[in-house]
Amino acid sequence: MSHKDENPLIPYDKTANELEYLLGLTKQIREKEQRYPINFNDFLFLLSTNPKQVLRNIFQLFHDMVHYYVPEGTDEYENDSENVGFSFYDLSKLLVENVEVPFFSDRLFANRFMQMAEEINKGINVNQIYLFEGPPGSGKSTFLNNLLQKMQEYTLTDEGTVYKIFWKIDTKDINNKIENGKIISYSCPHNDNPFLIIPKELRKDFLKTLIKDPKVYEDIIESKIYEWLFRSEPCSICKSIYNSLIDILEDPLQVYDMIYAKRIDFNRQLGKGISVWNPADNLIEHIYINDNLQNELRNLLSTEEIECKYSYLAYTNNGIYAIMDIKDNNITRLLSLHGIISDGVHKVEHIEERINTLFLGLVNPEDKKTFIDIKSFQDRVRFVLIPYVLDAETEVRIYENKFGSNIQKKFLPRVLQNFAKIIICTRLNTESDTLKRWLKHRSKYEKYIDPDLLLLKMELYHGRIPRWLEEEDIQGFKRNIRLAVLNEALDEGFKGISGRQSIALCNKLLSTYQEKDEEIDMLDIINFFNDQPDSVKKLIPPNFINSLLKIYEINIVQELKDALFTYNENKILEDIIHYLLALSYDIGAKVTNPFTDKTYIVTNEFLESIENRLFPEIVDRDKNRNNLLNRFITETLAQEIEVKQKKWQHTQLIQDLFDLYKENIKKASLDPYLKNQSFRFALKDYFTDKFGNYDNKIQEDIRHMISVMCDKYGYSERGAIKITLYIIDRNLPERHKEYLM
Repeated sequence: MSHKDENPLIPYDKTANELEYLLGLTKQIREKEQRYPINFNDFLFLLSTNPKQVLRNIFQLFHDMVHYYVPEGTDEYENDSENVGFSFYDLSKLLVENVEVPFFSDRLFANRFMQMAEEINKGINVNQIYLFEGPPGSGKSTFLNNLLQKMQEYTLTDEGTVYKIFWKIDTKDINNKIENGKIISYSCPHNDNPFLIIPKELRKDFLKTLIKDPKVYEDIIESKIYEWLFRSEPCSICKSIYNSLIDILEDPLQVYDMIYAKRIDFNRQLGKGISVWNPADNLIEHIYINDNLQNELRNLLSTEEIECKYSYLAYTNNGIYAIMDIKDNNITRLLSLHGIISDGVHKVEHIEERINTLFLGLVNPEDKKTFIDIKSFQDRVRFVLIPYVLDAETEVRIYENKFGSNIQKKFLPRVLQNFAKIIICTRLNTESDTLKRWLKHRSKYEKYIDPDLLLLKMELYHGRIPRWLEEEDIQGFKRNIRLAVLNEALDEGFKGISGRQSIALCNKLLSTYQEKDEEIDMLDIINFFNDQPDSVKKLIPPNFINSLLKIYEINIVQELKDALFTYNENKILEDIIHYLLALSYDIGAKVTNPFTDKTYIVTNEFLESIENRLFPEIVDRDKNRNNLLNRFITETLAQEIEVKQKKWQHTQLIQDLFDLYKENIKKASLDPYLKNQSFRFALKDYFTDKFGNYDNKIQEDIRHMISVMCDKYGYSERGAIKITLYIIDRNLPERHKEYLM
């Protein structure tokens, strides 16, 4: 734009289209802008190469910052026609990593927060203040501090750079009679984008010239997100300087030579770009006046129109203004923002100051009474709920952060998670019309649920549809039910054991059992809560702990059965093919099986011994045998072996019976050991020399069992032995036999 500038208004000629040139020039400009303001031509070049990044206001910047740190969400049920978009978002880089105190978000809050970021980006609710509402001890302050820290760090990156107007006015260009001219440098106190200095009526055509991609251009001029580009004016100070210069200088390009672009500095400590107000902070109504600059410009430009006045709100224009807790002076601050949030205008004496700020705040539910009844204010507040954590896995992550990642080793597997579930159950409502309307026959799920369906809620709030649900109920989990479940969550997490209390209880638990040589088990957890004062115990719904223990015990019995389960695949296949072929013969017949070349006598004892493993509850054996024989002849022999030339081991009937045989062996795998005193004593002697005195079969079985328990289920050797003795001594298979069939 300058006669002395080598770069023209349109920043590059035809040869500039070469990729190498563009990359090199962009790099030079980036390096240059890190140190000092860039001239308007360089700014326009950056705009032409990346218009959507350069032409951002605070709302778009906030959205981009969130997505810079947060990967795209994942939805395990995205192909489900009833899906409601309850996605998993990993907020670790935003709220956990490289911060003084991490904030761990459950899935419910993560979805609310990401929805808020999208609303802000789309220009929805921008004339509002976003208040994060949560009970004391929910981590609100930690969340906001981390969010603002990452915002500040983001603006120091290339991706997070935003620009404001910066003036460099050469006095000799205004008055060549000035012998010792100087440069008057001035940074826009309102952080206005340099593009706004272009007259409104020229902006669309100007962008069309700069932006070579028609689609990008159309996106910008048609999108609500960028409406502000064609509607907003620069601040009164910059506008008056611009108008005065245009009046004096013959060539408008000379004015643009004096306009530069400077990176906006986001510095919470200095209150620039980010300003945080605590309840005890003094109220500020101070008007900032730069008399020296004002007088200098007025004298130079021979005008009285330039008034270098602005309020403290200018520092966070195109920035973030945050209120920590609506108490004391912050009540006054919030109420004073009403008109500013509503109209985007703040009066500085007689001057209108345009305010485009992202207003954030924190509020406890009980503090809403100070403003919630003001009808005109209700439409200007958008609440984002930040309650106590309602997901056990997130709660455990909080414990791991507080007490070290090795905390899990102090507990038997899943016991710490159960501790977290007891904490979380106090935060949930025990009545859920939605869940009861959905699951009308809940009794069939007794081995998985508690009477109030709180454990089911925790699964759903984690984003899991439990696999144990029958197909009919999965099909009944319609979109309206899912939305109703999430809507019920809006009323939860505001009571019960707080985040701070939870950490204190976990610390107390660890201290109680710190001298214990063994891992903490479920009985320790139950005893711990039984020893708590009534103020804690009464928060836990009746029968919740009993249900949790029952489910835990059923699961550990299944784990032990799996660990003791061994089988010989060839022997099972051989039994099945011998059995199926024997069905074609009379009792007493001598059979040579063509598939195994083995000879055997068909007896009732033989048939029943196989059937006891395949169909332990069968009543009509003859009918079942006829059905199997018919299928064996018509499908297995006639079709799969004769026609399809399958190996007999790979036929469907053989595979079905193999799986059934194997599953029933697993169910009974524990039976031989329950009353076996040698097995029990061998477990107790495992870490002693006495273990070598036991039968080789028992030694092998115990070693195999421990190996599976450690490798598959996360037990230590001592933990595996401890849980096995717990199962045997409490006779859990018998106690829970109705659920273990």
